[in-house]
Order: sequence, then C-alpha cells, then structure tokens
Amino acid sequence: MMGRTLALQALPITFGHKVAIWLSELDRHFERILELEKRLYVGSIVGAVGTKASLSEKANEVEKLTLENLGLCVPNISWQPARDRFIELGYVLGNINATFNKIAHQLLILSHNEIDEVAEPFGKGQVGSSTMPHKRNPAVSENAVTVSNALKANLAILSDIERHEHERDGQVWKMEWKLLPEIFLMLSVVLANMKFALSDLEIKKDKMLKNLNTLHGFVLAERVMFALSDHYGKQHAHEIVYENAMLGIEKQKTFKEVLLADKRVSKVLKEKEIDVLLDATTYVGYAPKLVDEFLAKIKNSAILK
Repeated sequence: MMGRTLALQALPITFGHKVAIWLSELDRHFERILELEKRLYVGSIVGAVGTKASLSEKANEVEKLTLENLGLCVPNISWQPARDRFIELGYVLGNINATFNKIAHQLLILSHNEIDEVAEPFGKGQVGSSTMPHKRNPAVSENAVTVSNALKANLAILSDIERHEHERDGQVWKMEWKLLPEIFLMLSVVLANMKFALSDLEIKKDKMLKNLNTLHGFVLAERVMFALSDHYGKQHAHEIVYENAMLGIEKQKTFKEVLLADKRVSKVLKEKEIDVLLDATTYVGYAPKLVDEFLAKIKNSAILK
C-alpha cells in the first residue's frame, strides 16, 4: 500500500508494517499498566492528617497486616495530599485512548471512497443511511473517535488534582469521582468499538495496489534518483529527477514518459530498467522482514497471551 507523509503519498509500505506499529504502541501501553499496579494499588491507615496520632505504637504493623489482607501495597508515607497516582492512572488510560483515536481516525481516512483501502464490518441487512441507501458508513470507527475526543477533556481537568491544598482538600480530590469513572467508561466504549472494527476489518488489497499508481510513478522518484546517482552522483541525480518530476506533474505526463524523454536518463537507463524501478510493489524496503522481526520479539509479550 502507499505510505503517506504530511497527508500526501510518499513511498510504498505494507499494511502489515502499519499495523505492527499500532501493536508496538499497545504493547508498551500494556507494560505501563503492569508497571502502574505497584504504585497505584496502595492503601492507607494513617488518620486524618497522615500522622497516625490516634493509633497505637503498633500503627505500622496494623497498617501493614490490614493492607496485606486486602491485597494492597503499603505506601512509604501517607498519600492523601499526593494525588499523582490518580493522575498517572488517568494519563496511562489517556495514552491508550490516544492510540485508538489515531487508529480509528486512520480507518476513517482509508475508508474514504477516493481511497477505499479498508472497510469496517458491515452486516447483511445493515442500513448505512436513512436517506442514502448506497452508503456503508464507518459508524463504529467514527463513534470511537467521537468518544475518544470527549475523553481528552477529562484529562485536562485531571491535571488540576495535584493542586491539593494542605493535608486534605475535598474541592480537589472530589473531582476524581467524576473524572476517573468517566474516563474508564468512555475508554471502554472506545475499546468495544475498536474491537468490533478491527476484528473483521475488510482489507481491500486490489485498491491498495491501484492507489500505488495514483501519481503515475512519481512516488518512485527517490528510487530513480539513487539509480542515477551511480552515474551522476547524488546531488546531480537529485536535480535531474526533480526537474523531470516537476515537468511531468505540470504537463500531466507520467514519470516514465518524462524520464524516457530526458537524454541524461535514457543515456544510462534502458526502458526495461526504468519499468523495474517504477514498480512500486518492489520498493517496500525491508518492511516484511521488519514486521517478522518485531513479532518475534514480542511473541512472548503479556499483551499477546
């Protein structure tokens, strides 16, 4: 398929490479969740201001045994005025949300009729639009983006809970009662939506291949440049390719046509060689190998078990 940078066609990639990068993000998010547990799951038996003044000399032992019985860790000191754990929790969830926001948004873009490279599952008898019977709207992916965008607002407010006055401040930590449950609920919707969309995602390979030639060969300019650099040096080769690319785009000619018409090119590259260079399917670098290596590295990852 075509790789895109700054919204425009750049160089060929594989769809597997794109998805592997998504998985790499999710794998790190899973690590973050596991790392967060030891900091987040702590209890507290310390009294109103954290000094344990109302408890006996065995206060530490009572706290330790009680929390162990509850399956909680013992904090190194009172955490009531320190709300960083809850902020960290919110931002780890927000980070997960951000990844799925990106994935869902990319699915929407790749679903555009003009691109048409993927489509979310669409069941028999399902109605896409009440007034336009031809439409198969990517409604689930769209909903994931909508809810994901709303979640971000809670993260902005969550950062304020660190501004905790003195030893206990209800005006701040009571905000957690709203923010954290909503973050969990909204993220659960995003996850459910994306599980549906990705579980049976339609991959339109033929359209991906067709879109490789949308720019009539000009996306292979880099490859041609390196082939010419063996004869002219990189800087001169870049100038030759740039001139031909701009000429072809302005005159609405294919890259092959302008290359063949340039004597500097035809002098060192035969037509068959140019055809090989302009085959986008053979210029994906080491993408398949990189994906295989990545999957081998994380095959024992907790997220895949």
